[in-house]
This record gives sequence, C-alpha cells and structure tokens, in this order.
Amino acid sequence: NNYSLLSAAALLFRNQGSSMVINYFFGTVVNAAYAISYSVQNYITTFVGNFDIASAPQITQNISRGNMDRTILLASSTCRVCILLTLLLLFPIYCELPFILHLWLGDSMPESTVTFCKCTLLVALVSSTSGGITQLIRGTGKLKWFSIQFAVMYVLALLVSIGLYKAGFPPYTVILSYSVFDAISRCIQIYLLHRYIKLDIGSFVQISYLRPLGVFICGVAYVLVSESLNAEQNLWHIVNFLIASLFMAASVYNVGLYKEEKNTILSYIRQRLTHNKER
Repeated sequence: NNYSLLSAAALLFRNQGSSMVINYFFGTVVNAAYAISYSVQNYITTFVGNFDIASAPQITQNISRGNMDRTILLASSTCRVCILLTLLLLFPIYCELPFILHLWLGDSMPESTVTFCKCTLLVALVSSTSGGITQLIRGTGKLKWFSIQFAVMYVLALLVSIGLYKAGFPPYTVILSYSVFDAISRCIQIYLLHRYIKLDIGSFVQISYLRPLGVFICGVAYVLVSESLNAEQNLWHIVNFLIASLFMAASVYNVGLYKEEKNTILSYIRQRLTHNKER
C-alpha cells in the first residue's frame, strides 16, 4: 500500500541522500569510504534480518488468532535474538577491523574507512533493535503512523547532518545522526504499539533489551582489554579475532539466553551428534 511505499522511499532517500551529501561536502574519496562501510553494515543487517523475517509467519498467525500474549512474547524474543546475533558478529569484527579491512582492500583502502566502518557497526546494532517489532507492526495492519514517523526521522537525520556539516563536523556525522534518530524512531514505534495493541512497554523492554545490554557490556570490556595489549603481529590479529568470537559466543549463551533456550540448544547439539555417530 501507499504507506509501505513511503517507508521504502524514505529508506532510498536515506541511502542515496547520504552519499550525495558526503560527496558534496567531502569529495569522492570520503564517499568511497562511506560506500565500503555501508557494505560492511549491509552484510551484518542482512544476516540478522533473515532471522527476523523467519519469525513473521508465527507472529502473523498468532495475531490473526487473537493470541496477543503469545504474539508479543514471540516479537520480544525475536528482538532479543536479533540483537544478540548482531553483538556476536559486531565485537569480533570491531576488535580487528583495521586488519580485516586491510586483508579485504589492501593498500587501496580509502582514508577514513576504518572510522566509517566502526560507526556503521553502531548503526547495525541500533537497527537490530527493530527485530520482531517490524513484523509486529506489519501484523497489526496499522501502518500509517509507523510509516510517517519512519520517513520523518530519516529526513530529519539527513537535514541535521547537513547543518552539522556546515558547522564543521567530521564526515561520519551522518552515520551517528542516523543512529540517534533510529533510536528515537524505535521509542516511537514501541509507544504506538502500546496504543494500538496494549503492548506492555516495561515487559517488552525487559525481555528484548536487558540481557543484550549485559552482553554489550561484556563486549565493551573485551574491546578495552584487547586494545590495551596493542599487539601488531598478524598472528595475534587472527588469534584475537578467534578469542573475541569465542568470548562473545560464551557471553551470548550465558548472559543473553534464558534457561529454556540454553536447553533447546544443548538438546539440538546432542541430537546432531547422535545422528552423526549413527551415520
């Protein structure tokens, strides 16, 4: 419908408008760095988005049956898992981002690429907080104000960025601006869901965001320790990436998941191991 088109147009405006504004103020080299950072962000959001999309049928079915308690539980659990998946990918990449980008791009890497990519990782994290919420909004069928606020936030983010650029702010300002306005948009979405379907905001926030916050704190602590070591050998970069991945996996499992979810994972692993032995 028209409101879905409005949301799509706003997203296109955000992506193309950002490139045009950066190119106007800083030139093609900085714009190239932004394009690379957008690719990194897109890889993460696409991977996490697949899980979000997979939840859509169950959420829609429960809404159509009038089972709102089950619907909201599914949406909040989906939101939490989307954030956890993002954190699982984000921190290992963040720890060794210069090394990874150098392997990918070599010496041709544009200046400011690392800074842009670090900022877009923040965008990916904020974006992951919409997991489940998007499907819940679509399931309600009341898209009007969700789409309008979505478009308004993106337009405001770009306009604010232009104003800040004129005041002399750095190139990555537009990325941080989108992160801030995306977070504001999420608050508006949750408030509108509270009005439309009586969403319990406190319960939703607790289930969706509290445990991921604990995992985020664990990730930040690891980054601080990792940066304090400041080793330069290539072997260290590979080892650090692997350790960061294992550490985040352990943090997600122990801090981010509920007991029932841990039992489900362990049961699945046992079944797979048993199946492989039988083969």
